[in-house]
Amino acid sequence: MYTIKSQKDNVLLSFTVLVLLLSAARLVAAFYLMAEMESLGSAVGLVALYGIVLLGSIFLLIRLIRTRRHKLALHANYCVYAPLFGAPRNLSYSDLDRLDMGGRTYILYAKDGKKLVTFDDFHMENAHEIISFLKQKGVRTQI
Repeated sequence: MYTIKSQKDNVLLSFTVLVLLLSAARLVAAFYLMAEMESLGSAVGLVALYGIVLLGSIFLLIRLIRTRRHKLALHANYCVYAPLFGAPRNLSYSDLDRLDMGGRTYILYAKDGKKLVTFDDFHMENAHEIISFLKQKGVRTQI
């Protein structure tokens, strides 16, 4: 059984957590500054700026965490696709349309034209084994 995950380790995830923590700390400091100062003009701008950065970081963090659960598991006679949203789907290999190969990046498409998963040689050790396995199962490749 082969399992294709979107990425093993994402550097952007740790960077997003760092930005999230820093913006939350600065937002608290800006609220403290608003409470201590009598002129609220500059502090309101800081609160708005750090609030926007905080909300953006939370959105990106949720997106990155959900992306880590996105995967495709290849078994002997079928494959299981677990999308970002929704329930996992059992697919036969005849439901897979093609595997596009561009450089070291591979994109697997379903018969309905939807992109199932993207993977590459950089984040996976066994990408060539997965490609040969899919070719054995009759999935056509396209360069």
